[in-house]
Amino acid sequence: MKKFARVRYIARTLQVLAIGWIFSGVFCFIPDGWMNTFLGWFGAEQMPPAIFMSYVLRGAGLIIAGVGVVIWIAATDIVRYRPIVVAIIALHLIAAPVFYVMDAVIGMPLWWRVMDFSCFFVAGGVPLAYYLCP
Repeated sequence: MKKFARVRYIARTLQVLAIGWIFSGVFCFIPDGWMNTFLGWFGAEQMPPAIFMSYVLRGAGLIIAGVGVVIWIAATDIVRYRPIVVAIIALHLIAAPVFYVMDAVIGMPLWWRVMDFSCFFVAGGVPLAYYLCP
């Protein structure tokens, strides 16, 4: 089995990625008024004041932050958690076009679709480049 080429760089990249996931998860817990202000910044409509919507948003935030914690743990020992690291890389590369299509179907603006695609593609592509480079 091929040894990881640049373990330290992959670990640092995954740590940055984990911080992004954790921050995104925590962002789901901001007060509704702040969330509506944020949504207004890029022209989206406000969140409906439904209890179920708050439940879904905060539940998703908890899961998103949990994914960040798992990525951080995998970054602590790249060689030991190699299958998980490969899965994290693959899932981010797969998520890039999926999020683009999902955003297009939902009706998000083009700049948002490009940003979503780019973030996931870079999040999977950078550690993959470190993995493949000798």
